[in-house]
Amino acid sequence: GVRIHTEAAVTEASATTGGFRVWAKSGPPHEGDVLLLATGGQGGGSGYAIARHFGHSIVEPVPAITLLQTRDARLRKLSGIDVPSASARIPELGLEATGGVSLLPQGIGGPAVLELSSRAARDLTARDYICLLEINWASHLGNSQPTRQLREVQAAHPKRVVAADPLYNLPPQLWERLVEAAKVPADARWSGLGNPQLQALAGQLVNTRIKVNGRAVNKAEWVSSGGVPLEEIAPESME
Repeated sequence: GVRIHTEAAVTEASATTGGFRVWAKSGPPHEGDVLLLATGGQGGGSGYAIARHFGHSIVEPVPAITLLQTRDARLRKLSGIDVPSASARIPELGLEATGGVSLLPQGIGGPAVLELSSRAARDLTARDYICLLEINWASHLGNSQPTRQLREVQAAHPKRVVAADPLYNLPPQLWERLVEAAKVPADARWSGLGNPQLQALAGQLVNTRIKVNGRAVNKAEWVSSGGVPLEEIAPESME
């Protein structure tokens, strides 16, 4: 019993006694008991105007789920790397998310980063997406520096070359960059690492600090933060 009217952009809507009346660009008005307003993330043209007509306030929409951009030299040539065990946090906002981090041509993504970009959408927009992102590539170790665990590896495999001995199933290219960032020589063996180098490597492993300088721009964002405020909606019925 559903009737679909195509090429009938809605221009106006109003309440009637016991229902609603909707006008399109052409043809007679349509009447019904219930009006479902689906504006889309960018307001759907006249959608937000209709919402305001019924007394709703509108929060300006901003991009929510988005990739983060960086110029960090450590991440160059690492596009396509995915670390499911990684977590990410934005310390200045007190936000953290787990679920994995991906390095893509457009920027840093993955479930953890996308969740952060969603929860911090309005704060990041106010900052022009300039912030500090901290990545823990082995979140199962916790956020404290795992120097003790690295000493255990050192004791168990003293003759192995550190850069060629990726830990915690990290991609070899990423591990090499973390070792390099910790100022550990490419040919150094575990037995040759002193305490300062172990601490530096531990820091790179669970607290890689990356300066974010923007967001990846899509022609159409997946999700926007904004629209009709949730306090104006009854969640049990969506009225």
